[in-house]
Amino acid sequence: MNIPEKNHRLLLEKLGIEKESLTLNNDIIIEKSAKGEPTVKIGDSYIHSKYDPAGEARKVITAALSPQPAHSAVQNETFDCWVFGGFGLGYYIESFLDSNDDAKIIIVEPEISLLAAAAQVRDLEKIINSDRIYYVISAEPEVVSLILSNIQVEKVNYFQMISEYNMNPEYFDKVKKNISAYISRKEINNNTLRRFGKLWVKNLSQNLAQFTLFPGLIDAQNVFANIPALIVAGGPSLDAIFPYFKQLARRYLIVAVDTSFNASVAAGVIPDILIVIDPQYWNSRHLDRSSEYDSILISEPSTYSKVFRIFKNYKYFSGSVFPLGQYFEDATFPRGKIGAGGSVATSAWDFARQAGCSEVLFIGLDLGYPDKKTHFKGSFFEERSHTLSNRLCPASNMDFSLITDATLIETESYTGAVVFTDKRLEIYRQWFEEQLNIHSLKTMNLSQNGVKIKNMEVIELKTALEKPDIRALIDARIDSIKNFIDEYKKGKGMEAFLKTEEVLNNLYILLENLIKVVTEAKKSSELLLNHCKGIKTLEPDYVQALLGNLDKADADILSQSSRTIAGFLLQDTIRAITRGNTEKTFSAIIEKSHKIYLELEESIKLHRKYINSAKVLLRKQT
Repeated sequence: MNIPEKNHRLLLEKLGIEKESLTLNNDIIIEKSAKGEPTVKIGDSYIHSKYDPAGEARKVITAALSPQPAHSAVQNETFDCWVFGGFGLGYYIESFLDSNDDAKIIIVEPEISLLAAAAQVRDLEKIINSDRIYYVISAEPEVVSLILSNIQVEKVNYFQMISEYNMNPEYFDKVKKNISAYISRKEINNNTLRRFGKLWVKNLSQNLAQFTLFPGLIDAQNVFANIPALIVAGGPSLDAIFPYFKQLARRYLIVAVDTSFNASVAAGVIPDILIVIDPQYWNSRHLDRSSEYDSILISEPSTYSKVFRIFKNYKYFSGSVFPLGQYFEDATFPRGKIGAGGSVATSAWDFARQAGCSEVLFIGLDLGYPDKKTHFKGSFFEERSHTLSNRLCPASNMDFSLITDATLIETESYTGAVVFTDKRLEIYRQWFEEQLNIHSLKTMNLSQNGVKIKNMEVIELKTALEKPDIRALIDARIDSIKNFIDEYKKGKGMEAFLKTEEVLNNLYILLENLIKVVTEAKKSSELLLNHCKGIKTLEPDYVQALLGNLDKADADILSQSSRTIAGFLLQDTIRAITRGNTEKTFSAIIEKSHKIYLELEESIKLHRKYINSAKVLLRKQT
């Protein structure tokens, strides 16, 4: 079997790329380099060296992987994923595989003809057979961030083939933008975990009775099939739409987010659906004075508990993204996931998608500050700013501070004018653009002056008002859903509810077993740390015995199923155990290990405390 035949077979078997799609463009020219290896040029531009393409690749990759100066914030060897902008004939990828044994690789090649050329002249078996490589071939740049999200890597490095960049700078600039957005999202998620981790665990433990009793999002699939949805986000452009809100409500399923619920009621429309996913007390204040309404609540089990006391009767829960909630799903039944791009509006869209809505129309989705406004009139935060304002600090100053503190970014609105946004809102836009590239749900926007979102068309208000009146159909569907929830609570929900205390008891036992191991490890690491600091010198044999204790403890910790629950609050330190220490001194290694055990012990104690509180709450509701 010759090289082209072998490559074509492997490409079909491993990547599903058929031979017929691997056609060469007329301007691609394959030549023999001075060293005898194939090289390639497009037009007059060489993609690789015309003298020694393999040697050039080895030299460049070696330099890229070399340790950075000591003062550098991030060392190259810490990257667990490398994105290669360009494939060429595969020399750079091959050299990287030879030099690095661990990192995942994403190959981004907008021109499939280059892959076709490589398949003609180079043996690609090593590359194609590698299980570390993911491919973005002749695809939209947004696919890169989707792959990054799926493989969940922590540190990403981008390597650009300059020769390919020069031929398609716009495409590769978008790739870099998508990688930056992923890194920003990851950074925000990590910061959010550090800020709210304990609150999520507390809320989830308090909400377990609700979580087990009510149906999951998996039971809401296609419940609004063929019905258009109107999602009411919380941007300032709502002010212009609310005068027509009653008319729109005759034509659309109304899905409100927490920030817009009471404003919708004030405009004369009680939303059919309410989406709430925030764990904070202040966010629940958006729903003050809402207890008399019977909207269907879609939520996540770590939401602030007050929300479930306000909306008592009809709920769907998404599955938890946190280990404690996942433990309860595994012990009872799956709930289904809801998409989350950082904003509740993203979750509202994903609910509409899963519910089978025929299309989605957004109002109040500005993702920026049109006319330098931050909120619609009457929002909780606007009312709060007026309440807290005084002669020296008027409400307008608070809006100004909110905008200026956010580091503004200029971008384009749907009208083509400049509108200001910020890094956080840009991440939400990126999420929508990614999802709209994957899913075929027709999604539109009424916010003419808001940030332009790719694949989300802006329409005129009169177009939305031309829809037929389907309110009777929507109300009938809502009644049917409420009947389903009532019956569910009596059957499958009650079965799960009655099982909850047993699940809590089992988890408590698992955490008890784990804390015994952790406590012993903490004692051993403390003795070693005191030895390193000269506080108490130990005999060499005893030091070795203590190190053996730590090795056994680490293995025991990693073997216990409850470690993911306890380790949720210290993911960075757990990662240090699983990946191995990079500290250079014995003392630093022991100090880091001791910190891990201390934090694990604290986390286990906190989980046990909330488990006991949850059991008390359960007994009150039984």
